[in-house]
Amino acid sequence: MIKNIFGTFFIRCVLICLTFFSVPLLLKLFSQEQYGVWVTLTSLLSWITLFNFGIGYSLQNSVSRSISQNNFNSAKQEFLGYLKLLSIISIGLLIALIPTIYIVTIFRNHYKITLILFTTMIIIFPMSLGINVLQGLRKNALQSFLSAFNNTLFFIFLSSIVYFELQISLENLSFLFVSCAFISYALILRVSFRFLKIEHTDIINAKIPWNSCRVGLKFFSLQMSSLILYGLGNYLVYSFIGSSETARFDILNRIFTTGIGFFGLLVSNFWPEIVYNLSEKNFGEIKKLYIYLLVNSVVFTICAFTIAQFSDIIVSFWTGNRISISPHEASYFALLVSIQSFAYSGAVILNAYEHINSQIVLSLTSAMFLVPLSILFIRHGFGVSTIPFVASLLTLPALIYCNIKAYSLISNERCYA
Repeated sequence: MIKNIFGTFFIRCVLICLTFFSVPLLLKLFSQEQYGVWVTLTSLLSWITLFNFGIGYSLQNSVSRSISQNNFNSAKQEFLGYLKLLSIISIGLLIALIPTIYIVTIFRNHYKITLILFTTMIIIFPMSLGINVLQGLRKNALQSFLSAFNNTLFFIFLSSIVYFELQISLENLSFLFVSCAFISYALILRVSFRFLKIEHTDIINAKIPWNSCRVGLKFFSLQMSSLILYGLGNYLVYSFIGSSETARFDILNRIFTTGIGFFGLLVSNFWPEIVYNLSEKNFGEIKKLYIYLLVNSVVFTICAFTIAQFSDIIVSFWTGNRISISPHEASYFALLVSIQSFAYSGAVILNAYEHINSQIVLSLTSAMFLVPLSILFIRHGFGVSTIPFVASLLTLPALIYCNIKAYSLISNERCYA
């Protein structure tokens, strides 16, 4: 596991550098308003992953259990069945995309970019299951390396355009973006096929594992509420404050979501280890893993608030003085990711044990209040700090519940003996 953690962290550091340099490049090519449009549309792409209905997480657990039982056949059949199901869902999403463009304002105003981005990402969406296979196989470093192709290729194209002083439209930039994503996803799927010894002809006879989908649907509820709580920021700011403020929000959000992304990588490495040790009934090791997660949450929180104090200098240098923010605004983002880190520490235990019903109730309830509370605070002049502040308040109940329940589960070994 240590090798996976260091490998994924190294790759994440490379991606952070790419992101760091990509933002000023984009701001050189486009105005602050255009940048706001771009980051709003690309952030909404994450909603496509919602339509895997949580089966990716269910598959990840199945693959991890298969390792402990030395039986990959069940994981192979489940993977192929899910791949078939997501392909059918993709067809439905493509049909639903056209009316959605006329309903959502930003889609309607920028329909060409929307068509390029969303049509392509929906088509390659089923390939994303390869990520869950590699994570379940505890090949996190390899998965991160292959995923990094997307950002690396896009950065190469972007830096070349700026270096040679070429002009590019947002439509052409969208085409480059989805092309890089396709290459990355295709590589991941190919490697997953190789590890599970799958032939392309096996897909034809695959059967959809409807019984396993029940667990996936539970994870889907968590996935949906998480996207609402943490993935609607750009859209809400764009809709109620404007594209220029969206650029400011996105810059701040990128700083702190990069941090929680690091923590998410840590969690992704711990998850299959917890499932594996649970299958082996090695409860002492699970307790150690949970303690490590909590210690990392404490360290992460200290780092987040330290960075917040110097965020104005960071952003000024990062964007070439094109965008300015204040440490006060940044502190709300630091608060949110800190609360998230502690909530994730408990939630990863619950997810591995597949005790998620109460999480679903808490998450969906919190998600319901995000938009109305955000609108209320925006109207009272909270500005870009509104979204992280409201999301922090709504994540607190999950932090408390997940850690109390996690402690209870790992202490009560007799239930799993």
